[in-house]
Amino acid sequence: MRATINGINVWTHILERVADPTAARAVEGIRRSISQQTELAQEISDFGRDVFAAPGAQPADIGTILLGLREELRAGARLDLRLPPSGTMAPVGERALRALLRFILGDALTGLSERGRLQVGVEEADAGQCRLRVDVLEPGTDRLEAHARRPLRQTLALLAARAHGLDLDITVGHSTLIFSRPHS
Repeated sequence: MRATINGINVWTHILERVADPTAARAVEGIRRSISQQTELAQEISDFGRDVFAAPGAQPADIGTILLGLREELRAGARLDLRLPPSGTMAPVGERALRALLRFILGDALTGLSERGRLQVGVEEADAGQCRLRVDVLEPGTDRLEAHARRPLRQTLALLAARAHGLDLDITVGHSTLIFSRPHS
């Protein structure tokens, strides 16, 4: 992906030399696309490294990861966390769980309006299991905006969950991740 993006970038330099307003607008559009594709390539690279590099890692504290992601994703008040009791662990290593939750939350945050927010909670499910639920709260609307990266983020999140034996359900307006708690 990066080699192709670099080739496109070279052609934009050539187009910049054309003294035409239409060409200038085209170059600006191409540069925005290059930036988006470069970010996407990095996101995919990080995903592979984080999700598949640490099988068998020690279980991770869900609350700690969620707090870190709220800051990392610059979500602030848009991310309403209903944190589990301290020490609620997921049977997934920290890097993998952080990557998985980054995709789930990033996907949901992408479509939010300025007034929208996410409600994230962890609750007991069946015996020995926990359920992490992400609900999209959009005041005054039942429609969620589409975004080009949503299907990719959803697919990567599903792959990450399956790679670690977790169940993930993503539907319009919410995501649910179910995992068995590690044995003490």
